[in-house]
Amino acid sequence: MNSSETIAKNILYKINKAEKILIIASKPIDCDSLGTALTIDWWLKKIGKKEIFIYTFAYIPDNFRTFHSLERVVQNQMSKVDFKFFDLIILADGNSWRQFLTNDYNKYLSEIDKNKVVNIDHHEQGELNEILADSSLRVLDSCTSKVFYDFFIEPSGVVLDKEVSTWMYLALIGDTGTFSFGIYPKTFSFADLLINNKVDHIKAVDFDITKNSMDFLVWAIKHTDYYPEIQSTIFLIDDEKNKEIINKFGKNWDKDDIDRYYKSVFMRMVRDFPYGIILEARDDNTKTEVSWRTKNYGTKIEIMKVLQKAGFKAGGHRHAGGGMGDFPIVEAKNRFITEIKRVIKELSD
Repeated sequence: MNSSETIAKNILYKINKAEKILIIASKPIDCDSLGTALTIDWWLKKIGKKEIFIYTFAYIPDNFRTFHSLERVVQNQMSKVDFKFFDLIILADGNSWRQFLTNDYNKYLSEIDKNKVVNIDHHEQGELNEILADSSLRVLDSCTSKVFYDFFIEPSGVVLDKEVSTWMYLALIGDTGTFSFGIYPKTFSFADLLINNKVDHIKAVDFDITKNSMDFLVWAIKHTDYYPEIQSTIFLIDDEKNKEIINKFGKNWDKDDIDRYYKSVFMRMVRDFPYGIILEARDDNTKTEVSWRTKNYGTKIEIMKVLQKAGFKAGGHRHAGGGMGDFPIVEAKNRFITEIKRVIKELSD
């Protein structure tokens, strides 16, 4: 297997050869996917690239509308993009096709020359590592922005300014929960570097919650089931519940990210229930989307591996992530429960 340094050199070689470059920010949209995409765009311009485009095929929630320079990120539709136009496609902050090309990625993969695709990421290993091989840079770290800084910006000698430092700082505090998790060697020295570039920490961490998000939190907790035998909470959103949510919170509730606060302050936070799962019916209940959160300290079970064994295509961090299963929601719940019980039994034997 190629080292990270070798892969980074290969990616740099492709960047140097390219003229028309597309950066795709991953879903779900967060500070790291936006911050990294804008950082890559900034650096490419600094090294002399002229034709750079940033797309996302995900909905950008309203709470990100004030993200500085967000107008550079075009919320596009897959059907309107001619992928053959680009010399290079950079996938930033994700480890699966669906994070970049939506759940319908199979319809478009044939249009994309894989030799023109590179991936830069900080999550656990996913399918892109196998498919792209020598052009997928994956380093377990606090955020993808830091990975890009370490392997591209710092070696190039390009000097950071306040704007790009702010993007990277937002990425850092976003993916570490303001330094509550995802701490790796040099996480704090990286933060210090950015703050020394006049990043305003107090402004960066000053955020509020919409009333919709708060109301959703209360409603979702009431509809969450507790499974003490697997130390997990499960929030099941079947078609009927989805209609109720739409009636209460609007048809774009899942796009507007109002469940983020529920994930942050409830899932994995209840004593004796270190694992939290959300299962949501998709495509007329022929598929099930899953997301999870795990207590950061003291847990032995890796939920991502449990879900993968249960038949889901799952990816992300050890303690947080998401995926999709090609089966109805009740079957999805039963698959998860069966598999996690098996793992718990193995650990107790």
